[in-house]
Amino acid sequence: MTTVSIGTSPIAHAHPYVACHDQSSNVLSLWTFGEEPLLHATIEDQVSRNIRPHAVSADRLLTQSIDDDGKSTILVHSLSDGRILSSYPLGSGAVYISREGFIAGCDERAKLHVYELAADGQLAERELRGQAASNSSDIPQAVHLTADVLIHSQVRHPDPTVHLTRLSPDAPPSQASFPLTRTPPDDIPGVVMNSMLVNSLAIPSSSTFITAHVEQVLDFTEDCPKTALRCIDAETLALGWCTLIDQHTEWLRYSTVGRGVVLAFGLLGTEEGAGLIALDATTGTILRTERIGLPPNKCGSLPNAVGGVHCDLTPSGDRVVVLFGDGQISSVSVETFLASGFVRDGESGLLMTSPCPEIPLSTPTNAKERRGKTNGAWTWINRAFVTEGGVVVVPNKGTDFVVLKW
Repeated sequence: MTTVSIGTSPIAHAHPYVACHDQSSNVLSLWTFGEEPLLHATIEDQVSRNIRPHAVSADRLLTQSIDDDGKSTILVHSLSDGRILSSYPLGSGAVYISREGFIAGCDERAKLHVYELAADGQLAERELRGQAASNSSDIPQAVHLTADVLIHSQVRHPDPTVHLTRLSPDAPPSQASFPLTRTPPDDIPGVVMNSMLVNSLAIPSSSTFITAHVEQVLDFTEDCPKTALRCIDAETLALGWCTLIDQHTEWLRYSTVGRGVVLAFGLLGTEEGAGLIALDATTGTILRTERIGLPPNKCGSLPNAVGGVHCDLTPSGDRVVVLFGDGQISSVSVETFLASGFVRDGESGLLMTSPCPEIPLSTPTNAKERRGKTNGAWTWINRAFVTEGGVVVVPNKGTDFVVLKW
């Protein structure tokens, strides 16, 4: 465990860097966390506090900077000296950035534009053949983007059918449609169903990608949510498999363990809380479903976190980490998770955790906080980022932060 005092607080993670923002000087610093915190680069100019950074190469940081009005600007910086190389406003539409640094932005006419990063750090727009103007209320959302192709998903309300369109510079567009997977509930009169895209995931060393669409009753919160996961071939738009899981999925991750595993984290239900589902990436077969449940020491919830916990896969894809509001950590290898689930106490069934060390940040300082700890409602954590060797933990107050090891 390391307490870090650098005068700025972490706001984003772009593996292998954690980005810290200095509000007084509008400076963004990039840190790595091995045995000791190490400052890698200092970025200046135009960076807001709401950012989504992507380290797309050894010397390029591509950042989506979002202002108070929700408008995005793409910034490209050199990691060697922190210089800004280009700045490109994209407006208030949806933005998708691939791991390779390709960008898809949606304009006010619901038309997608694709940009690629040149060697000199400039952005160049790529032409796409045959893109039609949107004829529905649903904005097209990119789900797969490479040097050769853009695939976007669109639902045309009130029809919950998912429509995929494949666009490229060299070929006419192709399309595929996938109907609702689940059966609408029969106890809600006049039910209108909706398919909502929540995440997508490219499968490495493959031409396939996964989409996650929550299938739900429109404008109604269901106790037992459902998400349709579809494996699509990026060349043909052919459906490889479709699996309906009992979850309102928050994110998808991929692990190379075994034949390849897709991990889906989200809300299993109002009573079950957050949980993790593992599927065979080749067949879509569900390998394991596990609710996270409570830690041994009852505590409060992380704000804005699914089920009140932070859960993620390490960047290498070999370990699942769960963090609770008071700093308790549970960690398990993906291999162990597939075989036997999370490590739990044999009698109570509660998750086995490592308690947070007693440090000033994790210790209640007033009567209200002490009551919260006594009553099992104490939390001092605002957000967290899972790195390769630990969890960067941002507290509710102050600029100091903590790196916890498992």
